Amino acid sequence: MKAVDILEWVMGWPWPILLVFGALMAWGAARVITWDVRYRFEEQSSGLTPGQKGTCECE
Repeated sequence: MKAVDILEWVMGWPWPILLVFGALMAWGAARVITWDVRYRFEEQSSGLTPGQKGTCECE
């Protein structure tokens, strides 16, 4: 599907619907990006390498 096809498809839609659709797409992309960064940060902060056993400390 070309960009022109998408443009022709949404030309008849009212602008508030397009605005909401665009906002939802931006929100979804931002969540995916922040989830990926947060997951990598938590993975690196544990200090363990794959296959290495950890130790638990109980109070």
